[in-house]
Formats: sequence, C-alpha cells, structure tokens
Amino acid sequence: MSGGAVHEDEPEPETGDLRFGDEGEVEEFDGTRWTVHRGLPGDDAGSAMREDPETDPMTRPPGSD
Repeated sequence: MSGGAVHEDEPEPETGDLRFGDEGEVEEFDGTRWTVHRGLPGDDAGSAMREDPETDPMTRPPGSD
C-alpha cells in the first residue's frame, strides 16, 4: 500500500494496487483511476477469528475423545 499523496519517484500504480486516500479510506486502482475499495469488513460483528471460551462452545477435534 502507498500513501494518498503522489510523488514523482513513485512507480505508476498497477490494477489492484491499494492505498490510503486523503480521508483515510482504502482505495484500489482499477486500471484507470483510484476508487474506494469495498472488499473490507464493515462495522458488523462478522465472524470470530478464534474460538472464545466465553461466547463459543468448546469443540474438540475428531478422535480426541
């Protein structure tokens, strides 16, 4: 990722490159211009990245009984 400012010594962006825009949003280069990247999770709860014993039931691997 690169910053939002364009510098003369920076290489030309390639399709799919990501950067932080001036307002802090993530932008993706679509081949012609920078657009807001929508592929990031929102503010919803989403899915857990790990089991949390406080909220998730314990699961054991098969054959560990």
